[in-house]
Amino acid sequence: MYHIEITPEELRKLQQQARLMGLDADVQKKLEWFSYYLESGESVSQTCKHFGVARSTFYRWLEYFDPSDLHTLEEKSHRPRMLRKPKVTQTVVDLVRIYRMRDPFLGKDQIAELLESEHSMKVSSSTVGRIITQYNFYFGNSVLHRRKRKEPEMEGQAGQDFLSPIAEVEQTPEGAEVQPVSEFAAFAQAGKSLLKYIWGHFRRPIIVVSIVSNLALIALFLMTAAWESRMAEDRNAKQAAEMLEMEGHTAAPDGARQAAAPEQGAGGDIPSKPQHTRTYSELTPDG
Repeated sequence: MYHIEITPEELRKLQQQARLMGLDADVQKKLEWFSYYLESGESVSQTCKHFGVARSTFYRWLEYFDPSDLHTLEEKSHRPRMLRKPKVTQTVVDLVRIYRMRDPFLGKDQIAELLESEHSMKVSSSTVGRIITQYNFYFGNSVLHRRKRKEPEMEGQAGQDFLSPIAEVEQTPEGAEVQPVSEFAAFAQAGKSLLKYIWGHFRRPIIVVSIVSNLALIALFLMTAAWESRMAEDRNAKQAAEMLEMEGHTAAPDGARQAAAPEQGAGGDIPSKPQHTRTYSELTPDG
């Protein structure tokens, strides 16, 4: 059994200290290896088999481990200290710049062939590509080149076509007859401009398809909501018309009854029938 000069209690304290220090999870995992090895009493081979690591890895980190400095268990950078610097002359850079200014969309392979055929300079296409990227040789007027030149204010020009029907009307000279733009034509023009705007900004078919499908679903939802609202208004108008018609039918018999009723007096009382009063002479038998 390999001997580690630290007790399990001290190792548990180091694990708590690593959590408090916010060290990487790999550091805590290595401390867990050592803790399991000390507390379980198993061999290094069994411990490595339990955690699924190689014995060489276990021994290497155990050799690096310093209880007074937990940073010794952190991964070291594998970046080489001495980096190779490509040796490209200024002449090659100037020639690449001239070729790109003549034709902004000339590729790195074509430029490498031109350098070899016209100037007898054997430069790889990858080197030409690095020169283009490093010195920002993007002189085209495309969206990609404008992005490479870091000109975000020009990217919005692709979306200025949204107001093209309105712009055409505004730019019409005075005295000229203005042709009315139908709603369908304006909608079609706006949809075309929207597609151009999306494609100019993203340049990826999957993103464009996703955005267009979402917009289509939103448009379908709005059209459905408008149709349901119109149907509800029609139903309400129909119900109101039916109620008015029913009220007209019920008002006619009431008017007939009022016409057939006896007329009232000026005071509002119904005039009574004239009563015949008899005299005393008429009531007596002799009379």
